[in-house]
Formats: sequence, C-alpha cells, structure tokens
Amino acid sequence: MNELSIEIALVECAAARVKGRRIRSICIGYNVTIVELDDGSMGTSAMLKEPKAGTEHHLTEAGTLIGAKADKVMYWLLEHQASVKRNVALATINAASAMTSYPEEQGITASDLPLIHEGDVLGIVGFIAPMVRRMAPKAADFFIFDNSLNEGVSPPEKQPELIPKCSVVCITGTSFLNHTVSTVLSYCRNAREVVIVGPSTPLFPEVFADTPVTFLAGSRWPSDKREQLFSLSSQAAGVHQLSRLMRKVTIPISRGS
Repeated sequence: MNELSIEIALVECAAARVKGRRIRSICIGYNVTIVELDDGSMGTSAMLKEPKAGTEHHLTEAGTLIGAKADKVMYWLLEHQASVKRNVALATINAASAMTSYPEEQGITASDLPLIHEGDVLGIVGFIAPMVRRMAPKAADFFIFDNSLNEGVSPPEKQPELIPKCSVVCITGTSFLNHTVSTVLSYCRNAREVVIVGPSTPLFPEVFADTPVTFLAGSRWPSDKREQLFSLSSQAAGVHQLSRLMRKVTIPISRGS
C-alpha cells in the first residue's frame, strides 16, 4: 500500500463532489479548524501539532482562503511540510462529506458499537481518553499508541509489532494529517474490526471499500450550531468542549461497493 494511497483516493473523491463550491468561512483555531462551504456545509479537523523540524505552521495563502475553490484546497492534504495547510484541507474534505448522508449511517459513537468480543485485544491509535475509558475495560488486553507521555501509552514505533496482535483497532482521523493512515492499516491484517474515529474522520465510505476499515465514526455539524462552533473554536476550545454541538455518526463500510 502506497504511503498516500488512501489520502489520494480521498482527495479525488471529495474534490469530485464539490466541483464549483468555494469556501465561505474558515476558522483556524488553536485546537480545531472549521471550514464552511458556500452551500452551508461544515467540516472540522483537529489540529495536529507537529514539532518536527521543517514543518510549516503558518499559511502563506492567508487572506486568500475566503472564496477559494474547495477542490483546489483539498489537494493540500498531500503536501508533506505544510502542517496547517493539511489541516485546512482535511476540514474542507469533511465539509464536502456533509453534502451527502448515507441511509446506513447511525447516530452513535464507536464506543456504542458491539465491537469487542470475549478474548479480544484492542488497539487504539491516538490517545482518545473517552474511548480508552469506555472500551479498554471490555478487552482482554489493549494497546494505546501515541506520542504523548500518558501512562500506559506505547510509542508509534511499537505499532508494527503490536497492532498485528489486535483483533479490534480504532484509529484517530488525525492519522490523515501526518500521512500514517495507510501504514497503520497495513498492520491491521489480523483485525476483525477497524474503525476510523473522531471529528477529523472523513465520512466517505466508498473510499474505504477495499481497505481493512469496517466503520467510520465521525461527526456532522448542524447549521443551527454554526455561531457557537465558530466562536468557541476561535477561543481555543478543544474537541471535548465542541462535542455538545456535534451530531455523532457511524457508517459501516460495504465491501466491493
């Protein structure tokens, strides 16, 4: 699997959906980026703060984003150095996902799904505290992978060794931002269930039909929450503070669709 194969497929799918659409509003908050398209569709992306050298944390395009063509901005997801640009791209892609709903989507979170069976080993890529609290106790064993220093967390370098031991794997949607999603999925060869989770999750099930992913668990942003969403994000609100505004949805992946 190519390092960017899924990201490329995602960008192409989303760009085809938004032909002619432009960005109406944008808020690049400290923790969350929001993009609103000119039809009112909104999408978000959690800000992934990358400390590595050479990563750009500013936008040379600042001042030109309002009115920018949405499909052009989406291709920023494929860039390697511009961290903020990838963040804006993913939020734009997620705004495009809001243009279509799927009859099979459910208003539940990944933690509500009956994913874990007796004896299952759980892997969580990205430290998602509520998910750890709700799902880890149900598993016979679990591994959490993150760059953080939280107790019990394994570094990403352990993923090739430990993820193949997992029967259920949950992967944060921010894995699209650091270009790790394809690599992580390549380790999920023994997993029965693989779920992409969080408000950064792109809700395009057709993109994942030929991958190990079995569910997408992301969010929709109701239009009547727009003012609160933009206001809170501009004041550095985190995902947990914005969660009361979102409508959480889960979509199963149909094979061969």
